[in-house]
Amino acid sequence: MSKPRPTKEAWQAARQRWEADPSETFESVSKTMGVSRVAVSKKANTEGWERVQSLRKIVEKAHLQADKVTPQLSQVPGAPAKTTVAAAIDIRADLLERHRADWSQHRNLFTLDSIGKDFENGKKAKISAEMLTLRQKGERAAYGLDVAEPAQSDFDELDDAEIDKRINERLNAQRAA
Repeated sequence: MSKPRPTKEAWQAARQRWEADPSETFESVSKTMGVSRVAVSKKANTEGWERVQSLRKIVEKAHLQADKVTPQLSQVPGAPAKTTVAAAIDIRADLLERHRADWSQHRNLFTLDSIGKDFENGKKAKISAEMLTLRQKGERAAYGLDVAEPAQSDFDELDDAEIDKRINERLNAQRAA
């Protein structure tokens, strides 16, 4: 009697594990799924399984995906079509322009002269500036404007076979210790 074929959901789960975990191999997926390594390889090729090999690339793709669903000023009817990257740049440029306008407005509302003459006005200026700072810090984080370049991983520029080899070497070294 033959084994039942893996379900679509089982294949999706296997793909997610393989793409997310550099220690996962076609061989390990085949054992989990109860199919041959060749079957897993064919499925991966057919469906375009792909490992994103650095956190930086994952973050970049996440930002581009978020920008696809973010309302953009450049999406006015009749405006020229833009690439996702150009639209992402526009969104962040609009945000930076708004931040600058916010501080200009704060400066106009609370001049140094008015603050010097009225202590209560100075307290309002301080509270307002702190709120503005918190809001802008949150927006900058949400739009990835202050993201430091992550350190490059040992695995960033390696192919799957080399990653598997290095992981196995490290695991064997840990087991031997």
